Amino acid sequence: MTRKNIITGCVVSLTITGLIIWDILAPKGGKYSKMSSISKKEEPSWEEWIEMLEKERLTIHYKWNTYKGEGQDIAMKVLQKFKEEYGNIPKLYIGNGLGIYHGGSWAIHVEYPFIFDKRKIPQTYLGIEIRGGTQSKDLPKEFQIRNTMKEYVWAPERYIEFVDRCTDEIREELGDPNISQYEMLSALCGRDFREFSAQIKEWEKKGVIPPYKKTKN
Repeated sequence: MTRKNIITGCVVSLTITGLIIWDILAPKGGKYSKMSSISKKEEPSWEEWIEMLEKERLTIHYKWNTYKGEGQDIAMKVLQKFKEEYGNIPKLYIGNGLGIYHGGSWAIHVEYPFIFDKRKIPQTYLGIEIRGGTQSKDLPKEFQIRNTMKEYVWAPERYIEFVDRCTDEIREELGDPNISQYEMLSALCGRDFREFSAQIKEWEKKGVIPPYKKTKN
């Protein structure tokens, strides 16, 4: 996704979270325009929405037909609240418009440099997904993959190679001279690194993603 105020059509980008396909609802004339065909299905009020548990919000969200505009008003309010709460995090860019993730859910687009503590931002916020990451052209060499059908970009081994190579730079960028390499790994992948690695290995065993192969430099 680009940082333009008005985006039309479908944007495909390889980011820290993988291949993302976005249909963008962007502002026009400084205001967000309604989609042409918005469903009139009954939706929770904003007051009801913020009082729900996150699991309840997500259950409702995933039943919406976002391409018909269902849930748009709530998603827009969530976007503004997300900006208020997380907009002051250094090096975090929050998009001005909503996106529709390729699974058909509303999403808030974010961008940040590769060396960034992803644990600072949630995966979902008030029932809306947070999607995005680092643009592919800005990824370190360990993650510059030519054929993503044969190699998985986000293999744990790539994170380890990067941390081993750039320990001092990571400490400087994260502003913590005492951070351990394990904490660096967890910060970069956005969760406990052991849990992350276990999930990736399980995907490899099931054939969901290709097995890791060291890239020749």
